[in-house]
Amino acid sequence: MREGKSPGEGYINSIGMTFRWCPPGSYAMGSDKTGTPATRDRAPVQVTLSQGFWMGEYEVTQREYYAVRRKNPPRGFSEGGHFPYWGASEYKSVTEFCKALNEKERKAGVLPDGWEYELPLRRWTRRRWRW
Repeated sequence: MREGKSPGEGYINSIGMTFRWCPPGSYAMGSDKTGTPATRDRAPVQVTLSQGFWMGEYEVTQREYYAVRRKNPPRGFSEGGHFPYWGASEYKSVTEFCKALNEKERKAGVLPDGWEYELPLRRWTRRRWRW
């Protein structure tokens, strides 16, 4: 794997998860139209990304979660391979998924040194995969 060449470039990992490249750079995030209830707390702020990263394009599906953790969603939720994995809202469950995916991809030789899967909310200093 490598850094992406252009914003939005796609990548598919070994279990079929899709990612899009988010390049380093600066941009304004938010809206100039802050007078509506939906945008009043979203005034523009300048954001700078010092490093690029790959962000998961979709929620983790039940098929993807099962391929890594060998667990199905809790009973009572809609079930199907392409449905989102319900029950992964707990931080521990999601971080365990990332840890197991890192191990799986490293064993397969497709995750380079210095790269890892993690939640987008964590601080980071190395190259990361995000979902």
